[in-house]
Amino acid sequence: MPGYMYSKKIKRPKLSERLLSWCCKSQYLEEILGDLAEYRDELLEKPKWKRGLFYWFHVLNFLQPWALKRFEGSQNLNQYGMFKNYFKTSVRNLWNNALFSGLNALGLAIGMSVGILMILLLAELNAFDNFQENGDRIYKVTSNKIMYGQELDMSTASAYVGDQIQEQVPGVDHVLIVREGMSADMITASGPIKITGLYATPSFFDVFSFDLLQGNPKTALVDPNSIVLTEATAQKLFGDTDPMGQPLEIESTGGWQVRTINAIVTGIVKTPP
Repeated sequence: MPGYMYSKKIKRPKLSERLLSWCCKSQYLEEILGDLAEYRDELLEKPKWKRGLFYWFHVLNFLQPWALKRFEGSQNLNQYGMFKNYFKTSVRNLWNNALFSGLNALGLAIGMSVGILMILLLAELNAFDNFQENGDRIYKVTSNKIMYGQELDMSTASAYVGDQIQEQVPGVDHVLIVREGMSADMITASGPIKITGLYATPSFFDVFSFDLLQGNPKTALVDPNSIVLTEATAQKLFGDTDPMGQPLEIESTGGWQVRTINAIVTGIVKTPP
């Protein structure tokens, strides 16, 4: 039993006593240390992490204006009264100019909210696709055209442009043509599973540095009906079965018509972040 009591006993912290001896007036010091010793005994029943936290809170609570020493060179200022007066004055000014103060607070809140949202937006834009090793060398070709008398800026270009760039523009290592519109129902034994994707030329893995877990990046997209799945999609479709070489029947709803495609899985890419 004595051993148990000893294991729970709080060691007498010398640091806190030195702090109080240095900051507090001598006429109050003995009384403060006595109260602190009694409080230290009361903390024996509390968990270890609470004992230290509550003890130091009690120590700092003794550092009141009435107990602090007057150090050499300091002035006898009633700082508590000064801050109290400032607080009252501020509250009265806010109350007397409630409309103006409310508008200021509302403007500050809106400004801070917009600023935080802009920071989050810029952080997201700068982090988007930053895992691409050649991101600083990848460029997207855009185009513009005149339709019904108006000039339209397009975020895409004709596939013909890609062939011309490859033939006529020097310094281009690879040209990739990507087309959206791959929205399909994968027909499986348990029913159709909705997926989306892209149509791409064989140079896809020469331009983008996606981590291909299975398959050959040079030949994965050579055949017209070859398909590369993400790791998550392959797990959803095949479970623990090896998906490589597995046939897939796809009902593609992309574009202007619905068509059935018999595809072969030729690669598994790690699910991008």
